Order: sequence, then C-alpha cells, then structure tokens
Amino acid sequence: MKKIIILLIFFVFVWINCTDDEEPLLSHMYGWVYRTSDSTGINDITIKIRDIDPYDVKVLRDRNVITQSKDTLPGYFEIDSVCYGTTKIQGTTYVTMFIDSLDNPTWPDTAWHPDLHGPVDTVTIYLGN
Repeated sequence: MKKIIILLIFFVFVWINCTDDEEPLLSHMYGWVYRTSDSTGINDITIKIRDIDPYDVKVLRDRNVITQSKDTLPGYFEIDSVCYGTTKIQGTTYVTMFIDSLDNPTWPDTAWHPDLHGPVDTVTIYLGN
C-alpha cells in the first residue's frame, strides 16, 4: 500500500511539473536614482527596462521610464507590470535596467539586474560619472 501511495505522489508531482501552463510573475517596480557623490536625486534620466513579455514568455520586451520629482524628492521612477519570471523560470537575469549614454549624454552606459520578487518592489540606483 505504501508503494502505491508513493508512486501516486510521484506521478502527481511529475504531472504538475510537466504541464505547459506558465503564469507570469509581475511586480510593480518603483525607486530612485541618486548621485554617488552627494546622494541627491537625478531627474530626467531615461531608464530602459528589459523584462519578459508576460503574453509570450519566450520573448523579452523593452520599455522606457524617465525619472522625475515625486513629493519634492527628485530622481523618482515607477513602472508597472515588470515580469521577473514565471512559475517555471525565475532569477535575477530576467530583468535588466540600462542607462544609455545616447539617451543620457552626461552619464556613462550602465546596466543592473535588480532582484525583484513580490507584487511591489523598490530599486535604488546610484550613478557616478
């Protein structure tokens, strides 16, 4: 009887893990961009965010957000529905944030892989030139 129960549990486990349904994991991401020299916020920085497309998890998508002041604090950004993985794939490399010197001429090219998990997450970026 124990062997039958163990085999049944094994087959249920395999069946659950072999289904093709992948649910996207989404996070509402917000944060601030600060100078490394004096920790003041920086407005008008264009941040490119590359994440998983929740409608086709085999494809990445790019979106832009521009920092601005929020409640008199400069350097604020916010972007909704950042897909940081699915129920089958997760990790820190599925979301990348870029500061491109073509969009931000006074700042160097920089990239980050934020560790997102959960429905809301905060990211703080320090820039130095």
